Amino acid sequence: MSENTDEKFLEEYQDLINRVENDPKWVSTNPLLSIAAMKAQLAGGTAAVQATDTTFHPHQININNRQDGYALVLPRVRQARSILRTCGASTAEIADGMTIIRKILGQRAAPKPKDDPTTPENEAEKSHSAAQVSYASRQENVRSLGEYFTNVAKYTPVEAGVKAQDFIDLADALDALNKSVSLSFVPWKAALRLRDQLLYTNADSIFEVAKLAKEYYKGIYQGNPQQIKLVTSLKFNKPRRVR
Repeated sequence: MSENTDEKFLEEYQDLINRVENDPKWVSTNPLLSIAAMKAQLAGGTAAVQATDTTFHPHQININNRQDGYALVLPRVRQARSILRTCGASTAEIADGMTIIRKILGQRAAPKPKDDPTTPENEAEKSHSAAQVSYASRQENVRSLGEYFTNVAKYTPVEAGVKAQDFIDLADALDALNKSVSLSFVPWKAALRLRDQLLYTNADSIFEVAKLAKEYYKGIYQGNPQQIKLVTSLKFNKPRRVR
């Protein structure tokens, strides 16, 4: 996923190259400031920015698919909760099931403690939430619920989607969705890292070379502020994420 700041940054670098490449005074002995090297650097940076888009799109698809998969969880669990409460299971069995169900729904058995302003401690912060609502933990709890239902003799729903095996199958599907997101995240994150290195953070990044180029241009046109402004007017700013 590219950002407009990156594209604007590369446009400024292209402008810089355009303004100096035919200047007879541009004869720096620094290999980083050769026109060929600067053009190659621009091409590499442009490819790196484009790669953030090409790697993000499949990752976004996997994220959307996971959201669709997890959208099935809460309605089915709520339906199963009602069936469990009315199926004739023992009080102990229902209590055990409700413990798992609360974890999936992100609920607590008791109200979360509130901070008492008369004490120095923050009771709310000290209390560790019982709700396990991350994707991985919710998937694990869906599986636990399915396995729990297999051991409750009177839990025998006829409705589709809420049988014990249905929850186990759903947990398998959620696990596959989680793994797909994790796998597609790796190349996207690598593309983001490479983009920032080539454009902003490496010692020979476009940002650093642009600074050298502007300084060199000021040197060769010392005493000619109007000419110097042709290049120094170009602004090369790092985005906040890499400052």
